[in-house]
Amino acid sequence: MTASLAARSRSSSYSRACITGHLEITHIGVDGNGAVEKPDFDLAPGETKILALAAFCHDPRQSLKFTIAEMKFPAREAEKARLEAQKAAAEKAAAEEAAKKKAATEKAAAEQAAIEAAKREQAKKEAEALAKQGDASRKQTAEQIKAGEHEAEESRNHAREGEAYREKRQLEAQSEANAHVRYDELAADQFRNGEIIMAAPLGFQNTKFGPDDNEGRFTYGARLGLRGYAWVKKISEPGKPLSGSGFEFAVEGGYSSTIDLGENSSNTKSRLWGGHGHVRYWQGPVGFGGFGEWTHYSRTPDGGTHMSYDLYALGPELAFGLVASRSLGIEGALRAGAVASGNGLTFDTSNDLFVSASALAELNYLYGGAVATRYVTSGTIDSWNALAVLGVRMPF
Repeated sequence: MTASLAARSRSSSYSRACITGHLEITHIGVDGNGAVEKPDFDLAPGETKILALAAFCHDPRQSLKFTIAEMKFPAREAEKARLEAQKAAAEKAAAEEAAKKKAATEKAAAEQAAIEAAKREQAKKEAEALAKQGDASRKQTAEQIKAGEHEAEESRNHAREGEAYREKRQLEAQSEANAHVRYDELAADQFRNGEIIMAAPLGFQNTKFGPDDNEGRFTYGARLGLRGYAWVKKISEPGKPLSGSGFEFAVEGGYSSTIDLGENSSNTKSRLWGGHGHVRYWQGPVGFGGFGEWTHYSRTPDGGTHMSYDLYALGPELAFGLVASRSLGIEGALRAGAVASGNGLTFDTSNDLFVSASALAELNYLYGGAVATRYVTSGTIDSWNALAVLGVRMPF
């Protein structure tokens, strides 16, 4: 048969075509040979048919095959090409503009770097010039400072000499006011290193020499003592009475005589010599140690022969002290120990015993206190006394 299909002719302008391509028609003729027709087509906007009547030979017993191939959209592709061209032109312009800006920026940076380099060079030259001026100025200033320090040192030396002279005059005036004793030796906040004591004991002495020979009389005399201290450390707080820890060494000796003040006085003469020594360790207000005592009795009864006795005592000692300064001292002491009267050292609370209690107060040069002792021996002596002690001291 003869088919009447054909592609639509290009009756419209190509430029107006919306879709283009060709239609492949595969058919088989009566001779049994296949053939392919490829009519082109282009569709304007609004068109939908791509074929018109056309004649070609085809075996009706065979099938026809239609294929649309190489379909294109010219308007769309043209628009795409136009947009790509615009984009490429814009990118090229932007790249050129960026290159111009980069070149301008690099030029400005180079100019700024050159300016900064020039400034640094100028600053370096100015710094070198100032450094040279500064070296000269520092040298001059150092010389002025050295001269000023020399003048200041001379001024300080003159001031120290003046201060030393004023202190010397003050100490001399104070020494004259304090009977030539330096003020620092009387300071209440300084430990005393030692003292010399001169005192006169006054009081009552009672001695029993035998069962029927009991003598009680007023006694007076003189004593001399020396004390030394070795302080380890100060333990009192500021503002509190001065106290510390350390050692004390003391020796004393003296002479006394008795006098009968009663209406029926006796011509009996009694004299006493004696010595005392002790060692104490002070820990704050408490002192403990040991003592030794020696007493020599010399007696000449009225109308009788001369007699003498020696008594010895040895034992522990406990003391209490409130202040340990150079200018002020207050203390009390208790002593008890064994006695000896020629028959060896023995201790018996009823027959052989020495006990003593004392209280002393010291202020600047003044020395005073009270002492009470009791000697009991299994021999012939039984003695006690109560004395007031007044005197002077020289601290050092």
